[in-house]
Amino acid sequence: MGSDIKALGGKLLHPPNAWVTLKAENGITVVAQINPKELAYSKSVGWAEQAGTGRDFPDLQFTAGKSITISIELMFDKYETNGDVRCDTDSLLSMALVDEGLHRPPKVDVTWAGQIFKGGFKGVVESVKVRYTMFTKAGTPCRAVATVGLKQ
Repeated sequence: MGSDIKALGGKLLHPPNAWVTLKAENGITVVAQINPKELAYSKSVGWAEQAGTGRDFPDLQFTAGKSITISIELMFDKYETNGDVRCDTDSLLSMALVDEGLHRPPKVDVTWAGQIFKGGFKGVVESVKVRYTMFTKAGTPCRAVATVGLKQ
């Protein structure tokens, strides 16, 4: 599973050109080490109902566009290198915490080689849920799955 990410001197031998990357404006970067199997997004539009007497259905009036939201499952695997995935999951979690210099959580750029959205996706991390799915003999988490909710 982790064969795509053989580490050598802190550098990846196979660049993550097909993986999901989250880059926060405060310099934190997280790269999912296994290409996600799916990405879901939704977009809503605001409509106000205008009451009309004697009609079965109201008239609808556009009020405003709403944010696009994304849900993506990111996978991290350091089993083959006997590594610790907490550096990745902690960095991901920090994108949902208040940055002292910004006085708010950082905005993030999300890129995926498939370019799901023209011009990429810029938004904020709205939620992070991490599951550690494998541990070393010493009890160190070496595999994790993180479900991330983002809002534009």
